[in-house]
Amino acid sequence: MKKAGSLALIAVTGLLCAFTLGLYLGGGTGDAPVTVLPLAAIQAAPHETAETSLPALSGPPPTVTAVPTHDSEETHIPTDPAGEVSGPVNINTATVEELKTLPGIGDVLAQRIVDYREAHGDFSSIEELMQVSGIGDKRFAAIRDLVTVGG
Repeated sequence: MKKAGSLALIAVTGLLCAFTLGLYLGGGTGDAPVTVLPLAAIQAAPHETAETSLPALSGPPPTVTAVPTHDSEETHIPTDPAGEVSGPVNINTATVEELKTLPGIGDVLAQRIVDYREAHGDFSSIEELMQVSGIGDKRFAAIRDLVTVGG
């Protein structure tokens, strides 16, 4: 009986370690859009219930395009004035400001991409971005679907 209890404890410990490792390696990337409601819309007076105190919201909920990254740097997803994703960023023609709209790409990495492009010519594939210092597998995976090398 003690052997079965020990095996169960080992199994539970292994599962906890696997869960923690999975969470650390990417479970918390959070690529989903964030909806922000005004604080006044969610506060109820003491005598009111949540169902009666919330004002009706007109139109679609507001969307926040700022996405915090793991290194506490704020990045932005490319959007048009209506808040819609405006399409992939062409890494062969994009400016530093346009590159900074990609998740995880700040001033330094955007400038490195432009410098690499100027030194080596146009990118022949999006995978070539991984040749830029600071862009590894994880960062590339986060921007892969948001970049293009053009037509």
